[in-house]
Amino acid sequence: MANAKQIIFVVDDDKLIASSLSELLRIEEFNSEAFYDAPSALQRANDCLPDVLVTDVNMPEMDGITLAKEIRKRNPVCKVIIMTGKLRVKTPEDLQTDGLDGFALLLKPFTSSQLLRLVKSAMAEVAPEPQPSPA
Repeated sequence: MANAKQIIFVVDDDKLIASSLSELLRIEEFNSEAFYDAPSALQRANDCLPDVLVTDVNMPEMDGITLAKEIRKRNPVCKVIIMTGKLRVKTPEDLQTDGLDGFALLLKPFTSSQLLRLVKSAMAEVAPEPQPSPA
């Protein structure tokens, strides 16, 4: 079961995709919120910073890369999963050059199991250390 305090933001301007992915994560017992544009996600981040950000790249107003960088300024340990069908990345060095070091790529079309594998891995990395039980 996921830590109730950890939260995942799912951001995509396609409302069906954002809602469906967020619902999939909730079914898997993750605390997830869907947003249909980057400014809404940033506004929510004023009150609650995500542990994991799953975002599309191509969106109006603000693209997912810019959103991820803004979220990372506020929460440097936030794990980022970029969903795209159009990003041209050849090597991990390309990601570093573009300022995307440490971001995971999820190429469209993808399966729910691919998304869940990346999210579970990301959540494990940000999971707080277990506290010892009082003796």
